[in-house]
Amino acid sequence: MLVFDITNPLRNIEIRGMVLEMTEENAEAHLDQLTQLYMNDPNAHFFGDCVAPEQRATHTPVRITIAPVRVRVEG
Repeated sequence: MLVFDITNPLRNIEIRGMVLEMTEENAEAHLDQLTQLYMNDPNAHFFGDCVAPEQRATHTPVRITIAPVRVRVEG
């Protein structure tokens, strides 16, 4: 996983690891929780508020658990 700071692209974190689990179970609920957190709206939903609701028919959310092996931070 590689994440950049949008205000400073030279600041980033990279996490490499082994996938421990991939599951569809509760994945959409987890996306809803993240959407609510980032949008600061307890009623927000991933499908509808973050991405188009029509994408629910063609996209399957998956929740992945990763065991970090290497972490690199810059900036």
